[in-house]
Amino acid sequence: MAAMKPGALHASMSTILPATARRLALSHSDHGTAYVAAPVFGRPEAAAAGLLWICLSGATDNRTRLLPILHRCANSTFDLAPRLAPPTWSSWLEIS
Repeated sequence: MAAMKPGALHASMSTILPATARRLALSHSDHGTAYVAAPVFGRPEAAAAGLLWICLSGATDNRTRLLPILHRCANSTFDLAPRLAPPTWSSWLEIS
């Protein structure tokens, strides 16, 4: 995070524990950077074809910033809470 410029956005597209997502979000907040959990559902072939399914959670403005990028590789995105979704919500969905 030290190398990230203020206002930079980290999109975590991995399968991680909700506690890890929470720690990342807090750490980014402390460093003046942003964090969005955006776990991916789909195999590499789906990614190559732009057919991934991605769920989003995090602050609304950060999710909005990320959408144009995600729409290039995803068939659909699912915003877990249009108003405010803690970054842990996407992680819970992925590991369920």
